[in-house]
Amino acid sequence: MPPGFLFNPSHRRWLWVACLGVMVLPTQGCSRSSGVPLAPVTGNVTFYGRPVVAQLVFQPVALDGKPLGRPSTATSDASGDFTLRFSDSEWGAVIGSHRVSVKVLPYADSGEPEGFYDATVPLKVAELQREVRAEKNQLNFALTY
Repeated sequence: MPPGFLFNPSHRRWLWVACLGVMVLPTQGCSRSSGVPLAPVTGNVTFYGRPVVAQLVFQPVALDGKPLGRPSTATSDASGDFTLRFSDSEWGAVIGSHRVSVKVLPYADSGEPEGFYDATVPLKVAELQREVRAEKNQLNFALTY
């Protein structure tokens, strides 16, 4: 850089524009949607009629049953209620057919786990098929052994 470069008013203006561009460009796209058609999905999980904490994964599948794109996930609360999330900023699931995994957490039925085994082995894992429609979806899962 030649001496006096930063003291020239026209150079300083371009330097500010360049600095502003460097600060603004990385934030572009952070709040945009993915463009994937999503629909809201909420529901409830029970195990032998009692609400439970469970992990849910809704994996979109093609007609041949192969995975198709990013899954939506949720963890139900103590009352069994859940809302699916597609990404950090988007709620819902891809419209279409899904392979659904519902994993009832071991401590959901008896308080906090006592050890590693109790904390890692689920009480129940259910693999199901569900359809997410273009409207609001309420999907409940009543599980037993």
